[in-house]
Amino acid sequence: MVSNIIDAISVALNKEFGDGYRIYSEEVPQGTVEPCFLIKAVEPSQTQIRGPRYRRDTLFDVQFFPEHDGSYSEIHAASERLFTLLEFIPLLDGDLIHGTHMRYETVDGVLHFFVQYNMIIRRVEDQDKMEEMDIQTALKG
Repeated sequence: MVSNIIDAISVALNKEFGDGYRIYSEEVPQGTVEPCFLIKAVEPSQTQIRGPRYRRDTLFDVQFFPEHDGSYSEIHAASERLFTLLEFIPLLDGDLIHGTHMRYETVDGVLHFFVQYNMIIRRVEDQDKMEEMDIQTALKG
């Protein structure tokens, strides 16, 4: 599920910022041309609700590397766009998920935008199916 959310964030970033911004979900390689984004899942957790239902919470760190090192005007402009962009994102299967607990900070000239996506999932377990059944009936009487 984390990969699906990363893909959805990537698609949303590309639509909003365009092809001039590279988007990574692994480490940013050395010599990368900026501006670019890096999407990381931070602290995924799962809690059982009841039976096969679970609540899965995942915090994401969407990092933005501005074109000009330490450009706070680029960082603040990107953060404003991210608040709106990441509030609701469509997954590739069409489901819409809601981002919560959004905040950001700047560390060493890089924007770290945090957003959490929570969802309820249902674990489907394979069950053995009965192949044959013999029934004998008789009238009482």
